[in-house]
Amino acid sequence: MKKFIKVAFNNQSVQPTDFNMKRLVESESVATEPILFIISPGSDPSQELQTYAEQAVGRASYHELAMGGGQSEVAIETIK
Repeated sequence: MKKFIKVAFNNQSVQPTDFNMKRLVESESVATEPILFIISPGSDPSQELQTYAEQAVGRASYHELAMGGGQSEVAIETIK
């Protein structure tokens, strides 16, 4: 991967930017497309997502649930 990045970006170092929920929602996405979060150890945006959602739409309009572990029925009912 490092070799590919060096070749593709002319030996420039590529560092990830800090995660910013507001920037992601307002500048880097569109309302008609979902945002997929892939969680890795030490990286969990759920608190920032919850805070942003509560400010943007209010707690009553924001629903969060885990996928997997038998949650599919809960997800379908929430969507309905």
